[in-house]
Amino acid sequence: MNLRKILLIVGGTTSLACAEDVGSDNIRTQGMYANYQALAEGDGSTQITAELRVGGDNGTYVELNDEDELWAITDDDEVRLRHESTGNQHRYETSLPNDAEDFEVQIAFSRGEDFDDASDSSAKMPAPFEAELEDPEDESYERGQDVSIVWDNDQSGSMAWSLEGDCVKLASGSTDDDGSLTIDGSKIEVWDTDAGEECEVTIILERVRKGSVDPTFEEGGEFRAIARRSVSFISTPGKDE
Repeated sequence: MNLRKILLIVGGTTSLACAEDVGSDNIRTQGMYANYQALAEGDGSTQITAELRVGGDNGTYVELNDEDELWAITDDDEVRLRHESTGNQHRYETSLPNDAEDFEVQIAFSRGEDFDDASDSSAKMPAPFEAELEDPEDESYERGQDVSIVWDNDQSGSMAWSLEGDCVKLASGSTDDDGSLTIDGSKIEVWDTDAGEECEVTIILERVRKGSVDPTFEEGGEFRAIARRSVSFISTPGKDE
């Protein structure tokens, strides 16, 4: 067995010895953590991503082998997730041609005879929406100036937001899903090394609905269904730069 995949299984518990990633043939389903996501960004499709880990959300990645497979199941289709990896980071992905509100996606972890399946993980997509700058004709904002965006109102919870750009510091928060957000200009901070520069800044909005993960994953997990939109503008130097 590859040394990076050494796993000791004693009395139904698992421990890792200097492992970077682990083959699924050595892991009981009960010893895995499932991290599932369904993401819709407004093009009519939903991107499915699945990760399995040992040791919780930030634990060791699991690489599927032997008979182990992940499937995305809807009322209309069953699609096997494809393997994508970067080094020892293993993800399984596919795309589904639907992003409507309440579109339900089930992710099934199918295994061979020696391990338990975990087929009862599901989530429903939140309502899609459109977002834009409150005044679409304002394509640039001086640093220190408030920025307001508007979107289709849902009023069912909160909306997560984040702000990013090459010359400004990351910022994030949450707001009521009431159709408008004003970001205080003081939160749009330029990096000292980029003072006097301008750059494109993107505000990302996420409407999130949490689903459920099959209880066979005794280590737990999360299934998040996300409708994400982004709005961009040019951030220009402020008077004090």
